[in-house]
Amino acid sequence: MNTYILKHAGLAIFAVVVLGLVIWYMAINPAPTVYNRSTATTTPAVTGQATHITEDATYYTVDAQYPSTISFPLASNASAGANAVSVMKKWNEDVIAEFKKNGNFDNLSHDDVQMLRLDQRKYELMTEYEVRTGPKTVTYVYSNFEDTGGAHPNTFYRTFTFDVSTGKELSISDLFVPGSEYLSTLSTIARADLPGIEGDYTNPEFITDGTKPVVESFQNFYFEGSQLVIVFPPYQVGPYVLGVVKLPIERSRLADVLATQYR
Repeated sequence: MNTYILKHAGLAIFAVVVLGLVIWYMAINPAPTVYNRSTATTTPAVTGQATHITEDATYYTVDAQYPSTISFPLASNASAGANAVSVMKKWNEDVIAEFKKNGNFDNLSHDDVQMLRLDQRKYELMTEYEVRTGPKTVTYVYSNFEDTGGAHPNTFYRTFTFDVSTGKELSISDLFVPGSEYLSTLSTIARADLPGIEGDYTNPEFITDGTKPVVESFQNFYFEGSQLVIVFPPYQVGPYVLGVVKLPIERSRLADVLATQYR
């Protein structure tokens, strides 16, 4: 009996000692604080609702759009957002003016109207945009749709990329180190990657011609996440059936030529 009591008393004392050690350890080694990702108090860019320029004339319709407001909270220039809106509004107005000029709508004869079948249908112009956000940029990717009675409507693309810290509109050259061979780098990457994107519709002549190491080949672009995306409109690097072709390039592949602030 005495042996039984002593045995269990020893176990109880051992348990108390272990518990005491656990409490002591926890006291001097508190549990780590749970990591909470901080939420930014400002956003790089805030885009208002679209403003539409609309016309419904005798021979054509127009529906063009641009952001009503843009705010760059991180920009020191208070008018940066208004300037960005002005740039895109002006572009839309120029597109509309060119559409009307090419249509010559004010000078069409009765025979012109019948030949163009404008007594049965109207020509159409429509612009719309999507917003793409990179770490330090915001881009408005415009598609410009024109139906002027051809075999199929034509769609053109135009990107407006702004630095969110300055509000400055960026051209492709602004992304890279001055004097670097960035156009050759982009051309080489495009020619290597586009066949895998285009698949059965790959046409080497289209690709070679559309990716010449000149600014015009890569003028439409945006940043998204870790990638620089080049936008090629229909016919630039492939047949019409491909539509718009987008070439994503990891920024790490451009490290040698990309400007420090956009790496």
